[in-house]
Amino acid sequence: MDEDASDDVTQLMKKYKLTPLEAMRGQKGEKELKTILDRREVGKTSHQWKEKDFSSLNPFDFSWDLNPDNFHYAQDGVSEADFKKKFPDCQIAYADTVEIADNLFKHSTRGGQKPWEGNYASSTANIIDRCYRNWPITPPQFHLHNHEIIISGGHHRFHIALEKGDVRIPFIYETAHKNDFVSLLKSFNESK
Repeated sequence: MDEDASDDVTQLMKKYKLTPLEAMRGQKGEKELKTILDRREVGKTSHQWKEKDFSSLNPFDFSWDLNPDNFHYAQDGVSEADFKKKFPDCQIAYADTVEIADNLFKHSTRGGQKPWEGNYASSTANIIDRCYRNWPITPPQFHLHNHEIIISGGHHRFHIALEKGDVRIPFIYETAHKNDFVSLLKSFNESK
């Protein structure tokens, strides 16, 4: 790292009280810095939703972010450039949530645990907090394996939508596999 970059990191650390790693990531641009600051904000308040049964919460909805430039957020920690390199041709489709659940690969089912149980409590609380703030959330990303759906990104988003009873949800998929999704999911549609 050159001296100017080191100074930029130091300034970001001081201005936003970032860790060195956060400051290095935040140096990549405004979008990355906003993501870091948003996650920190949610982390401060989401604990209030931790381990709460959905029946005890006020109703909330997802504000789905369908912008292709933000699809990379479905894959936590993956940059936009890396996502587009790995998945160059993705788009949005919709399907019935229960039908998706019925076709999940066993490792995507969570073994029957509810969204707020076990290791999922913190991530579930973070997603709920974002919903209450009406912040945009990228849909989950699905892939297929042996005629079953693998949630490759956005597990918590999907399982929260399922648990709260959302009838249909959007999801990200690679267009090369459209025919496979169409044959598996009778409710598959590229519009709501």
